[in-house]
Amino acid sequence: MISPAPLDVIRDKLGSPDEDVRNVALLHAAAHGEAARPLAATIAMLFEDPSLAVQWQAVQTFGRVGVGADEAVPVLGAQLEKRHDTKLVGRALSALGRVGTAARGALDAIFALMASAQAHQASGLEALVRIAPDDARVKDLFVAATHSDDYAVSSAAHRALDTVPDAIVDVVLDEARTRLEQAGPRERFGVAQVLSALASRHPEEVIPLLRDLLSRRDEPCLHVALFAASRLPNAESLLPELVLALGAGDRASEQAAKILMRIGPRAAEAKGALSSLLAAHGEASPTSGPDGERARVFAEVALALAAIDPDDTDSVEKLIAWLSRAATTEWGSRRPSWFTIGDVVTAVSRFRPRATALEDCTARTADAARAWLPLDESGVVHFQRRIRSVAEELGNPDSLWARLEPLGIERVVPPDPVDMEPELPPFPPERKAPTGRVLPLTPEVVGRLVEAITLGGALAEVTPEATPTEIAMAVDRVVQRARNGERALSEAECDALGVLWGKAASQAGGFTWARVVEPEGEVIALLSIDHGHLCDPLSFMREQAREGSAPRVVALFDAIRTGALPASKPDALARLV
Repeated sequence: MISPAPLDVIRDKLGSPDEDVRNVALLHAAAHGEAARPLAATIAMLFEDPSLAVQWQAVQTFGRVGVGADEAVPVLGAQLEKRHDTKLVGRALSALGRVGTAARGALDAIFALMASAQAHQASGLEALVRIAPDDARVKDLFVAATHSDDYAVSSAAHRALDTVPDAIVDVVLDEARTRLEQAGPRERFGVAQVLSALASRHPEEVIPLLRDLLSRRDEPCLHVALFAASRLPNAESLLPELVLALGAGDRASEQAAKILMRIGPRAAEAKGALSSLLAAHGEASPTSGPDGERARVFAEVALALAAIDPDDTDSVEKLIAWLSRAATTEWGSRRPSWFTIGDVVTAVSRFRPRATALEDCTARTADAARAWLPLDESGVVHFQRRIRSVAEELGNPDSLWARLEPLGIERVVPPDPVDMEPELPPFPPERKAPTGRVLPLTPEVVGRLVEAITLGGALAEVTPEATPTEIAMAVDRVVQRARNGERALSEAECDALGVLWGKAASQAGGFTWARVVEPEGEVIALLSIDHGHLCDPLSFMREQAREGSAPRVVALFDAIRTGALPASKPDALARLV
């Protein structure tokens, strides 16, 4: 097993011109876990790597190292501004949520994004809840989201209910009570979804509301309410409502039977209704379609009866008769469900007065299943596992194994492969970057760009709230004065204005900063999302500041903003400047 490389080595390799080396460096960083937090900002930069493989690995690695990485927040905040690249923005939001409370500095940027981009409502909400669940704005937004008509948004809120503070949960529960009293079936459906998310964490508060929902028997609200009941640590107090649900159609019957099985002997009052269902569904065939749904009810009811009254002889006889038909039926083009048949076999094995025909019935169904192995491998393999469990319930009688082993069912199940961390690969030899090769930024380059933006902002007299268009026009005014001889600009000042203009262009047109290898050397440039166009803002601004040059600062900005660019060639960068 190769130990992960030291962090300083990894940091160096993350800036390699060879994407394979960068990928391996990310794997080594992930192996360090949260100890690699000092690398988080560099890893976040690789969300914009030219290589899709490196991008993907960078996202995975950040999830391992990014908790509390406040140093990555400026990088991720800048990525939120690149709203043309929805994938990048989504990754940045996820990473900010992973950073957690240390990312509070990004709250305003996330709120601004959500106010302007409907596509990021769900991922923005998830990030906000992880960063600042105690913030009043987050609290109000979250409570509204739990009942949003946007499924992605409401689902994000429901997922977060397991982790938000109790103060938010209390408000959500109050809202659910109000809606339950005043709303119609559609709103009650939303309440049922909220209760499903809260059932395991706050059962005492949820049970009275579920009792109300189950008694109404609205479709499809009833099914969501039953799902919520299945998540309760103990649903015994809902027994009367669960018994009523047994008569509310096949889907509700199946759900209710599953819950009653978990309650076990304490659900004795449900036995009569369950026995009636077993008799009513005794002719159902375990195939697809409505008849298969009835067979699923039969199987779940059988498991519930076995849990409630293991001494029920009448139920055992009905199950043996059903299994005998399943083992001898000529299915033809219909495909039987070996999952359903396996559940019924399991139910029989859990009754104490096991019929003498059980061994014979088990062996015959196993023989029938074997013929379906080429057409339904997963179903048959699952069924064979259930058969092994049944044999254990029966005490592994030699008489049964004498019939099962010739059918290819072994007594000992081969263990599943153990989930192990993949071994870390060594770093491959570095290849020299060819001309035209696009490389990620290094932390040093990013630092220089940040300093240049500060200087450029002072020269152009723009505020942090300025829009990209306002920035481009302000830069143009400064450069015009230089062209006219009114105010000379040093090379460093031209570069600072170029970086500031480049920031505006990247935000407006979705371009990304990168290092590009050219015949004359490496340049810091802007690349379009498809890597078809290149713009060198630093050289461009030096040229624009020269006396007599044609003014193009605003025109080129508008071309990038609107996408009105010359056609690019495959596998080649079209240079704008």
